[in-house]
Amino acid sequence: LSSYTENFKYASMHDYLTGLANQNYPAKYLDDVYTNRKENSSLGCLFVDVDSFKNVNDKYGHLFGNVVLIRIGEILSQEKEAFVCRWGGDEYVVCFANISEDVLMRIGEKYRAEIAACRFKDYPKFHITVSVGAVVIKVDESFNFDHVLDLADFANRTAKNNGKDN
Repeated sequence: LSSYTENFKYASMHDYLTGLANQNYPAKYLDDVYTNRKENSSLGCLFVDVDSFKNVNDKYGHLFGNVVLIRIGEILSQEKEAFVCRWGGDEYVVCFANISEDVLMRIGEKYRAEIAACRFKDYPKFHITVSVGAVVIKVDESFNFDHVLDLADFANRTAKNNGKDN
């Protein structure tokens, strides 16, 4: 019974496709960030959205679309300090505790470039891009993750409106 409970708990907090955290997990992560905060603590958040992902599924099929989502999750997970969450179908949230805006922007650009350079054996001419929104916010008594996510999502939409692959 203990094994079943552990499996259920894991499944409730992780995305079945990528193995990344799902929308249920950030509350625990953020509680830890808030509880362990020190003076001048901050949280950096990247909101990563795959550009025109519907076209991937329509042109190449859903199974290949799954391969793309898994690969993007792997790329986003390369930073040791990153907390990576598959937020929605083709959206990811990547958080970093106590990071400067400059470093967060460099990581976001690195992710964008690595994903754009990613190639797939079955479709060598296939090319995918992402748009990345970034925000750093102070972790204090007024800290609210919904606010952080709204700001990062807004930055992402701004990037998309500026031509995607931004």
